[in-house]
Amino acid sequence: MSKDVADAFISLEIAKISRSPMPHVDHSYVSGMIDMAVMLGQLAYEDGQCYHQALERKVGNRKTELRRAA
Repeated sequence: MSKDVADAFISLEIAKISRSPMPHVDHSYVSGMIDMAVMLGQLAYEDGQCYHQALERKVGNRKTELRRAA
């Protein structure tokens, strides 16, 4: 997998969390995907950290939305 494909796929998975009924489960999956891409050299460590931060924000926003709806 190339760097561009890894970037696109991880960005897509992070975006899908905004519609997820169980963001914690998706968080674990995407976090593992980011770590694997960094370990395989598809992403730089700094890029991985940026994706982790974006993921944390997206999951936090989704949890807030779900709590409001309940």
